[in-house]
Amino acid sequence: MFHRSWKKSRVLGLVLASCLVFAVGAVGPTQVHGATQLKVAMLFSAPVTGNSWDGNGYRGLQSIKQIVHAKVAYTESVQLADIQQALRNYATQGYDLIFGNGFEYGQPMSQIASRYPKVKFVAITGASSTPSNLQEPQFAENQAGYLAGVVAGLMTKTNKIGCVGGQQLPFVVSQLEGFKLGVKYVNKRASVHVTYTGSFTDVAKAKQAATALVDTGIDVLCQKDDNGGPAIIGVAKSRHIWAIGDSQDQNNLAPKIVLTSAVINSPAVILAIARQVANGTFKSGKPYYGVQQHAAGLSSYHGLVPARVAKRVAQVETLIAQGKIKVPLTTKPTNP
Repeated sequence: MFHRSWKKSRVLGLVLASCLVFAVGAVGPTQVHGATQLKVAMLFSAPVTGNSWDGNGYRGLQSIKQIVHAKVAYTESVQLADIQQALRNYATQGYDLIFGNGFEYGQPMSQIASRYPKVKFVAITGASSTPSNLQEPQFAENQAGYLAGVVAGLMTKTNKIGCVGGQQLPFVVSQLEGFKLGVKYVNKRASVHVTYTGSFTDVAKAKQAATALVDTGIDVLCQKDDNGGPAIIGVAKSRHIWAIGDSQDQNNLAPKIVLTSAVINSPAVILAIARQVANGTFKSGKPYYGVQQHAAGLSSYHGLVPARVAKRVAQVETLIAQGKIKVPLTTKPTNP
């Protein structure tokens, strides 16, 4: 689990970045791309401030600017219909590397990549055919969700747990389905109820869904709803129940309420991919990053979780890393 070594978020990022070097082949010093400065762009489906997943992507882009000394640019709130045009805009402006921070960028990138063979494209968690200049890194959200579920299953008193997700995209569903399995692994009596809002930006709908779940008697509330996440955690705070955050350590939103967060450390992977491009070692494909690669886990407990719970979760994490617990990758919602 991440929190054992990383007391502060800045230390977390630096340590994990070094752990991921072997996984992505970003070895050796970063070189300047050819004779010119590397140019890197990123597309986001939501604003980069005030949310988890796109906020992580933005931090990765800023680390490229600071560490690789690249010229960077980004576009927020890109609609599905506008993705290909946005990609073409950056490609024709001479950008060497273009990221799409989500599953939805995979198909558009696979269609357009062949037209710009000198440009490297990266669809984070994308799932499409992979041209030679397209990489689609995959993260084990199911494993991070499983560990968060273990925490929830051990902390609940009512044996009623709720989750609010955004769109029913594979990486969202897989995390929440993994969460359900983690709960059941340690607490057969507990039930998990999941509500999807269908949006990552509709804060009012996220708050409404969270309130409805709390009204059923749940005492642990998890979220994977990007911009709606803070509102969901706010409901948990106002109703005095435990919350579990997503993508980054969200304890700062409610320090006495957020037990931990299911963390996917995409910033370190994004930085490492930029180094691949700069060093000429970029490869297409779908590299996988999970617990074993130190890329999926939990943030700090901030003193809110008893030692016995922390010990049990650590044991489960080890079993996952060793392959003794295999968390299924479920991308369609199941019944509670």
